Amino acid sequence: MKSRASAFALACAPPLDALTAERIERWRSAGLCVRLCVDADEPLLVERYLELGNGLHARGLLAPWDIALQSTLLLLDTAADTELPLHWRGLCLDQVHRPLGVLAERADDDKRRRQFAALSWRLATLDFGA
Repeated sequence: MKSRASAFALACAPPLDALTAERIERWRSAGLCVRLCVDADEPLLVERYLELGNGLHARGLLAPWDIALQSTLLLLDTAADTELPLHWRGLCLDQVHRPLGVLAERADDDKRRRQFAALSWRLATLDFGA
């Protein structure tokens, strides 16, 4: 009976590629919610976005460098967007160290070191004016 249930579960499960695409899409959608500040009173949106990215890495679905690079860019863009509420921009600025730290750890060639240096410079010179 157990094998029949397992076979049924496997037959009904979407293919791995569909699951992978769904997980990546969920991460991208969460990023869009952060970037557009769909709910300025929900700071956990940023946390959820970063955790979804960590989950993609843990499952081996995306490279950690790519996840961290996209996350850093999104958070820096959001922090610099003067059309968004100041507290939301500050939240993104407070969290950008997390993906930037991953980039620092994985900057193991000249191209990556240049990208990391450029992003660090961008963070250091970010105009946070309202």
